[in-house]
Amino acid sequence: MTYSAYPQGRPLPPLKDIKRGKHVVRKEVEPIFSGEEAFKNAAKTKGSLEAGEANFIEADNMGFLIEATCPQCNCDEAYFNQVQTRSADEPSTLFFKCTNADCGAMWSEN
Repeated sequence: MTYSAYPQGRPLPPLKDIKRGKHVVRKEVEPIFSGEEAFKNAAKTKGSLEAGEANFIEADNMGFLIEATCPQCNCDEAYFNQVQTRSADEPSTLFFKCTNADCGAMWSEN
């Protein structure tokens, strides 16, 4: 039984068209956080809240303001915090608190 140094029994063709010494063209660095564009996606104020969009202005360490319906008083805004209560391969738990001063209900969603 004989073994060949080449899997197909013949040598591979020589490598051609290898260009050595070519300079790589470098991409220009584009500033991401400079000028007016830096604040384009910044936190929005309560007045500019659009449908389904979170308002990332922190209010009195209560959490972030979001459009969510309170299950008790049907208020359409709530504060929320996101906490990883289980293992990392499971989704985070959202904790909500109603913005209505008379209600103040708290609930969570997995």
